Amino acid sequence: FDQRIRAKGEYHFSFEAMKCSDLPAGDSDGKSDPYLMFVWDAPGLEYESKSLFDKIRTLWLGQSWPRTEYISKTLDPDWGDEKISLSLKDCQVGPEQMLFISAIDYDAVGKDSCLGVLALSLKELLLMGAYQFEKTVEIDEPFLWEGRLAGRVRCKVIIKRDR
Repeated sequence: FDQRIRAKGEYHFSFEAMKCSDLPAGDSDGKSDPYLMFVWDAPGLEYESKSLFDKIRTLWLGQSWPRTEYISKTLDPDWGDEKISLSLKDCQVGPEQMLFISAIDYDAVGKDSCLGVLALSLKELLLMGAYQFEKTVEIDEPFLWEGRLAGRVRCKVIIKRDR
């Protein structure tokens, strides 16, 4: 039994009103400098709207996952009007294909470190928007890291399907 679904046409996923709460401290001052990074393992999913900084980072480093700006010294960041937009066009999506939202602590000197991860089923996101041309889904889920709760992420996902 094949559990994949066919995404016919083009779907757009806009992540908006992104905020986190109760993130773990990543710095010695008891705070973090968090940003959200979106990573996936689904062929056909693409980053729609790259900023100039993202385009430069892609040229410099190669593959660059979409991310928000970092916010200094907080465990409860709110990215306000910032958006991350992804699209998916004409492909098969199975239950194993995931979209990961990771909270990352920015470090200007050393290596950035992961604070927590949320795994979203791409198939479930597609099914949520399959029967309407536009649907808004509220996400309010815990982050996990190393088997423990690591704060929460909240956002709206606006799912649009081309007619």
